[in-house]
Amino acid sequence: MTPTDFRSRIHRLEQLVAGLSKELNLWKDCDVPILYVDRLEYTRGIDQAVHGLETARLAIVKVCQRIEESSKRT
Repeated sequence: MTPTDFRSRIHRLEQLVAGLSKELNLWKDCDVPILYVDRLEYTRGIDQAVHGLETARLAIVKVCQRIEESSKRT
């Protein structure tokens, strides 16, 4: 994989996080007649997904930075 491949993955992860964050905000702000417990379970799941994707994105950012730094030294 090249730095370009990693940057593409980073971008896709950013898009996923943005979409899920929007979903989370929509559910927190909407007035749907569902049980609080169901809403909480759903929003917690989305929140966990956002945090997981952010962790993955940061890992790829670090890999990309290391690759770019090593290519500058050579």
